[in-house]
Amino acid sequence: MNINNKNHKKPKQNGIWPADKPLTGIKAIIEDKDYERLIPKERFTSPEWLDKEYKLLWPRVWQWACREEEIPKVGDYLEYKIGDQSVVIVRDEDESLKAYHNVCMHRGTRLVEGEHWWGGRGTTRNFRDMYKGKLRCVFHGWAWDLDGEISHLPGAKDFAPCRIQKCDIGLMPVRCESWEGFVYINMDMDAEPLLDYLKPGPERLAKYNIGTMRLKAHFTTILPCNWKYGVEQFQEGYHVWATHVMDLNEVGNFATRP
Repeated sequence: MNINNKNHKKPKQNGIWPADKPLTGIKAIIEDKDYERLIPKERFTSPEWLDKEYKLLWPRVWQWACREEEIPKVGDYLEYKIGDQSVVIVRDEDESLKAYHNVCMHRGTRLVEGEHWWGGRGTTRNFRDMYKGKLRCVFHGWAWDLDGEISHLPGAKDFAPCRIQKCDIGLMPVRCESWEGFVYINMDMDAEPLLDYLKPGPERLAKYNIGTMRLKAHFTTILPCNWKYGVEQFQEGYHVWATHVMDLNEVGNFATRP
């Protein structure tokens, strides 16, 4: 990166993009190919900045949660976690995919608990008696159909004075859309469509017929670092010439820019 360039564009707000508009910087960099700037080290080390990301970034961006074949049958579900947020993705009665905040609308109990630190999957078909095929709270026994509508409210007459309507206690929806078998979620119900967000990726990857591929294995690990460190090491090509010399003939071009 050339930091002595006289035409070097100044970052916004003394070096940072507005924390309450996390996508501003991403889109600006994508649209302006001449944009160059250093990233403050605090982005990778500051607990305060990480907290802002969990509050202002992750609830507003599309993120890959699973593959469609991981929840193939009606009633199958998968828990996806990011930070302190938990989302449950289910295969509805019409075989479409739905996603909800994984929380009971009564006292906030988790509806499903994955078997792994990152979440996990299961099926509502294994639930017993009246809860079979439904999302249910193990605390007070509230239950919801797969479309998110309340279906079982124990002691409903006791709530009569509260004048609760079904629409008031339905599960809180989360945006859920797919591309070539990849299931994405977004907690911002007003977010742009997934395909618009992914541009130009789908067009450039069309020739690989990704939609015909299936998940073979799923490996997870916990890295003792800020999430951006881990992501960057797998996405940047700058290290290829030194670390993966044997692959240079296959890669052809490891330049960091066109």
